Amino acid sequence: MKIEDASKHRFMSMDNILVDTNFWLLTYNVFASRNDRHYSELLDHIFSSRLYVTDLIVSEFIHSSLKIAFKNYQKEHDPKNIKYKKDYQNTDDFKRQYEIAIKTMQDEILNPRNNIELIETKKEDLNKAFEYPRKMLDFNDRVIVQTALNNHFLLLTDDADYKNCDANITILTKNKNLLNY
Repeated sequence: MKIEDASKHRFMSMDNILVDTNFWLLTYNVFASRNDRHYSELLDHIFSSRLYVTDLIVSEFIHSSLKIAFKNYQKEHDPKNIKYKKDYQNTDDFKRQYEIAIKTMQDEILNPRNNIELIETKKEDLNKAFEYPRKMLDFNDRVIVQTALNNHFLLLTDDADYKNCDANITILTKNKNLLNY
């Protein structure tokens, strides 16, 4: 595994980059703070490369956006009495946040002007992910690594969990924990 500082990478048209969920959360999630948006400055640069997301990344973005919205909702209400599925999913806030997450993915991230290709997760990537060392605990991360590996993609991420990856891929990040690993 090679870890490279994304802010120093020269994004080129020949780069094939799989863009991980947390990059999109840190640039497009409505609850991302100004401090969280440290990847936004890369947006102008990465679009010169060939970018990819998987169906798994789309699903993770929507699900994570809603979990973040739920935590914010809990702060404004009694957190002990509000359960995600039982209570929050029946609120107007959930419905509004769901629509925002869907629209963000469709209209902002997967907008044709961005030229991001949506690729399907392949069965062989799932099967290979089952074989990964157990130190990589997040199964979705295993699948994403395998997808990057099989397609010869660079992986743009902020997820420090990838430090436990021993696959032969290049990771682009601004995450200090990964860069100092």
